[in-house]
Amino acid sequence: MLEKQYMGDGVYAVIEAGLVKLTVEDGVAVRHTIFLEPKVMNAVVSYYEMAKAHHSGQAAHGDCTCWTGTMMDRTTCPVHPEVEV
Repeated sequence: MLEKQYMGDGVYAVIEAGLVKLTVEDGVAVRHTIFLEPKVMNAVVSYYEMAKAHHSGQAAHGDCTCWTGTMMDRTTCPVHPEVEV
């Protein structure tokens, strides 16, 4: 079994019973826990890879600023017209 690993922002990950277990901890206690089954984890990774591919070629997408600042910057992305601020 892999040891629990710190991901950043108080989030830890470990594989438990074939699921990815994510916890949010504050240094004293676990505040939130979520278990991701493989198909959900694959969906998260696929979504991230799609978004990363889109945002790696910002010049090809006008002045897209989706992931270059705060989430409030997403309003200028021509690929995400559904985003509202």
